[in-house]
Amino acid sequence: MASWRNGKLERLTLVGGTDFSADGKSVRLAAPEVKAVVKEVRDDSLVLDRGLPASAAGQVIFAERKPVESSYRVKAVKGAAIEVTPGTWIGRGRADRYDESKGTIFDSRDIFPLGEKRNRLADITSMKYPEGNRNYYAGAWLVSEDGIARYRLKTGGFPGFVLDPAQNLSGVARDFPKGKTFLLYDLGPGDTVRILNTKQASYCP
Repeated sequence: MASWRNGKLERLTLVGGTDFSADGKSVRLAAPEVKAVVKEVRDDSLVLDRGLPASAAGQVIFAERKPVESSYRVKAVKGAAIEVTPGTWIGRGRADRYDESKGTIFDSRDIFPLGEKRNRLADITSMKYPEGNRNYYAGAWLVSEDGIARYRLKTGGFPGFVLDPAQNLSGVARDFPKGKTFLLYDLGPGDTVRILNTKQASYCP
């Protein structure tokens, strides 16, 4: 963005780019964004594999767990730990049955309207998605209440939460017996976050 006052260049602001020029003046950044890998996830904070600049506080951070990308506002930066809002916790379920042959945990209450096979919000509002029904829980994490057991989801919601078969599922029946509560988290270890670099230059007093 470039702004002028009384015909004179007043300020240049560069966000998520490397070079921006106007009226013979330039602002440059070495890289358009900073990327980091998530090591730990808590309800309202993330621990990353690298520290973010202090200037990241107050900015928006984008979190990727393909095929879904979420955004958070960074409340505070404490080295490699960042506080974020809203929280990373996105739901609570109950393991009523585990089908080992399908790698699927079922919650018979059917209370997750953004899940596979049917989107009840679309049913109610008659809205149509051009790409078909979207599954918000795809790539999310199904986690035990104590945070010890953690499994990546392939899809989820209705009729059940399908665990990604690429991971070791041998402990699922033990970790989530009938009646066990599970938590759903937006992110997990190995997911990527990125924040756009910014730079501003002023030229008028």
